[in-house]
Amino acid sequence: EKEGSSISSFNRPAPSQKLAAMLSAVAQRLRSTVVPRGASLVAATRTSFTVVEDCTPRLDRCELYVPGTQKKIIPKAAKSAADVIVMDLEDSVAAGEKETARENVIEALNTVDFGSKTVAVRI
Repeated sequence: EKEGSSISSFNRPAPSQKLAAMLSAVAQRLRSTVVPRGASLVAATRTSFTVVEDCTPRLDRCELYVPGTQKKIIPKAAKSAADVIVMDLEDSVAAGEKETARENVIEALNTVDFGSKTVAVRI
């Protein structure tokens, strides 16, 4: 060996070998996971005992973002033709109104009928 090549003698795995080893370990864990009938693999690999059943796939064509501070607009958004309603607590909310926005979103999630729409909260 040359004088300056002592680093290669450690047989340190290359980053791609490390990634391949990690992916192999994850794949082995997933293959050994027992999935209850009707449950998704994602639910089976969680650490909680909550079983999450797969939902019916559907096409989401339109998303409507509503600021969490606009308490009156959220029920109107629920009645709209949008497939997804996203209540925003991030960019559309001023720093001093964050708490009010959180309370409005919590109230809306508990009281507003969103029907079959997908509902999300951007935090």
